[in-house]
Amino acid sequence: MSAVSKVVFGNTTVIDITDSTVNANNLLRGERAYGANGEQVEGSLVTTPVWTGTQAEYNQQSSQIDNGTIVNITDDYTGIDFFLEETETLSTSTTTSYTFEHAKITNSSVIDVYSSIFGVNPSNVVVTTGQCVVTFPKYTSAVSMTCRIYLK
Repeated sequence: MSAVSKVVFGNTTVIDITDSTVNANNLLRGERAYGANGEQVEGSLVTTPVWTGTQAEYNQQSSQIDNGTIVNITDDYTGIDFFLEETETLSTSTTTSYTFEHAKITNSSVIDVYSSIFGVNPSNVVVTTGQCVVTFPKYTSAVSMTCRIYLK
């Protein structure tokens, strides 16, 4: 019996899979479906599992997570109310410091630093209650930096 991709009864189309996009590469391995030509397709797609949870959950469950699993720790930004952000060009003659002041800044605040040149990092970060000072060394060329502090 040949494959069938469309069944018409009288003037009514009962089944039509001619627009099916299923193929072995986009169907999970071991699953079966039918392609646009009506032939059976067995999937060959293998996916990478993703585990999502807090750092505490990961610490408890890490021995049960398979090697090769992508781990997504969610604590960093959980409960974020808002963030402070400043963008400047670093000085080529002296060090540059950003000073952030807000009552919600604590030692557990998350600090993200972005630069226009790969590998540019702060030389010092000092966090006290209500304040964070991020200092960068001088650079030989102009570097655009953005510092963002997330507040919980």
